[in-house]
Amino acid sequence: MKKRVMTIAAMLAVCFFLRGAAGAVTLTNVDSSLRDAVTAADQAELLPGSMDQQRGVQTITREQLCETAVRVYASVKGADYETLADQAGKRLNACPYTDISSDDIRLAWLLGLTAEKGKDGKTRFYPKKTVSVQKMVTMLYRAIATAGGDVVLSQNQIAEVLESSEDGDKVDDWARQATACFLYQGVISQDDDGRIGARDNATCELLAATAFRAAAVGYTAAKESGGDVAALSTHSGSDKVTWTNCNADSYRVYYYKKKNFSVKPTYIDLISASDSGTMEAMLPDTVQDAPGNWYWSVDAFDCDGRLMGSTQSTIKLTVKEETTPSRSSAAADTDTAQSIAAKGLAYAGESYQSRCNRIFGGGSYHRYASEAEAVRHQTTIRIPIWKMDSSGKKYSATVNLTVNTGVAKTVQQIFQEIYESDERFPIKDIGGYNWRGDGSPSEHCLGLAIDINYNENYMCTNSGAALTGSFWRPGENPYSISPNSDVVRIFAKYGFGWGGTWNSKKDYMHFSYFHT
Repeated sequence: MKKRVMTIAAMLAVCFFLRGAAGAVTLTNVDSSLRDAVTAADQAELLPGSMDQQRGVQTITREQLCETAVRVYASVKGADYETLADQAGKRLNACPYTDISSDDIRLAWLLGLTAEKGKDGKTRFYPKKTVSVQKMVTMLYRAIATAGGDVVLSQNQIAEVLESSEDGDKVDDWARQATACFLYQGVISQDDDGRIGARDNATCELLAATAFRAAAVGYTAAKESGGDVAALSTHSGSDKVTWTNCNADSYRVYYYKKKNFSVKPTYIDLISASDSGTMEAMLPDTVQDAPGNWYWSVDAFDCDGRLMGSTQSTIKLTVKEETTPSRSSAAADTDTAQSIAAKGLAYAGESYQSRCNRIFGGGSYHRYASEAEAVRHQTTIRIPIWKMDSSGKKYSATVNLTVNTGVAKTVQQIFQEIYESDERFPIKDIGGYNWRGDGSPSEHCLGLAIDINYNENYMCTNSGAALTGSFWRPGENPYSISPNSDVVRIFAKYGFGWGGTWNSKKDYMHFSYFHT
């Protein structure tokens, strides 16, 4: 999908209502990996004056966290911080804390961002105490959620994300939703040892960087909120699991060995949506090969990866050895996929977990925390294509395409086969990796989506109103992609979904790896 990419400055101007120049609050000795985000947080006026001239590694206080959180709330809400504080007025006096003088703490309490309880009948806040990473994350999460950002994860996603971390089990129950969400969205990241460090002390530079990324994600989520997550009606069976279609674009089926969400899913399957009726998934080998009690759950997603529905609980599934279906009939259908996989390429039917292993080296799907991180995972390949001159004559050419390193070899093969097919489909323009900002859910930010001939393969609402591009006329315009074309068939063979089959909207130019 071809869009004008917003610069950091432009995004700040839109999202955070920039008023002053950069440099109002300066942190010293900031780690180079966080410097850009810290600067952006300052430009967006998210940092309180109390942090000025502090060292990046200096620990923050509860008061400073409140000061930052209310500014993040204001930015996502689209309100001026000073005006917001003035409007609160006398209501701030209702705050019960007896050991504070800060109106920002009172405002945080009024907004519901904090609910600290004192001991011995006293309501104390302890404003100068240090703050753990999970406490910081939880308050910033509350700030964007309270301001209208739709940032809720399902219990399946929380289990997947946290249990993929070395210390995910150290996250307290009250911080699980917030911590998992920020990991999933790329607001925070694990260290080189796979640790979250949830109980470590939060620092000034980490608070600043997290505040900026959280505000960017929160602003996007507030503008694109899908409302409450619907519950999916579920059914069960001995050789497959079924559930009611909710008009999603894809589903993830999670299989557990325990009935709660306290462990990482044993297996996760990615299922493309059908147009209507009941959805179903055959039990994977991992489950079939271990008879006994299993538990499963399912989440539904739209084409941008936003959660649309969830079973919101696990369902018991008893797998009996004698009822395990024979795989001989299915073997022939997987021969092609197996031969493709043997070459190290992506393939149709590849499981969700296998995709995560290929792209992220394990763990779960997540956004890259920054453009710099995303760039490190990209590779530029040169692909053969057919072009067409003004007289309609096709001729051979090559172009560069930047995609995620994990699928670079696969994409090279896809375009080689498209080039060699009888259709000789002409390509006028093509795009792959494209960083679209910290809050964007697009797979282009990961280098896992490809757009072809954007003008002639428009993105549109289901009613046909153009969102990007001008039209789609397969069979009439040579640049339009037909549903039964070699282009769609070859992409599907290697596990890429086509936006022309989505339910939530149509994006005929678009092929993506995760949103099949």
